[in-house]
Amino acid sequence: MQLLTHQSAKLAKTQTDNVQSVILYLDPLYNVSMCEGASATCRKTCLINSGRMRMDNAKQARRKRTEYLHEQRELFMIQLQGELLQAYAKAKKAGKMLDVRLNGTSDLDWSEIYAKFPDINFHEYTKRTDLALQLKQFKNVNVTFSRHENHTDSDIKTILAAGMNVAIVFKSTVPKTFKGIPVIDGDAHDRRWEDVKGSIVGLKVKGTNDIKEIAIRRGFAV
Repeated sequence: MQLLTHQSAKLAKTQTDNVQSVILYLDPLYNVSMCEGASATCRKTCLINSGRMRMDNAKQARRKRTEYLHEQRELFMIQLQGELLQAYAKAKKAGKMLDVRLNGTSDLDWSEIYAKFPDINFHEYTKRTDLALQLKQFKNVNVTFSRHENHTDSDIKTILAAGMNVAIVFKSTVPKTFKGIPVIDGDAHDRRWEDVKGSIVGLKVKGTNDIKEIAIRRGFAV
């Protein structure tokens, strides 16, 4: 079983002639610890509820990887490191930078991996203020805080003051500013390490009409 995905719609928004990307998709619904910072609306509007993510084979693959992580963690970590080394070697041979996102559909602390691979560029989204601040110590990790309806203005200010960015989902058009803060069009690409620090990363609400309605009604999308 391969852990890292090398081709997906999300990766297409990251890869360029100079960047090679891989991503790890796990099952966020396996237990609460997989996305402990998630709100009820996060779970309703999650990426796994749209596109090919809803297909049975995709669901089964995420579940198998997640069971592997929980039931045979040591072996999982060994394999993950092996796949990262292979991906890094392939990218380097092609003259590209390797970008890795380990929390494609989860919100876990991968500090052990970040520390072991200082030459690899990692970018992650997290809904946890504690994790976002903790990961600032890694120069090879770019973290974007992902706002949901239960986060406060204070949470957002704390992250921005720390020199990080905050992703916010908007109901329709992504504005130029939000509460006086510059907004970056986060849908243009997913190379978050290129973003100006202290900005809002604007994302347009996505999913089925039912999912969009839930996101807007509950305040997940503003």
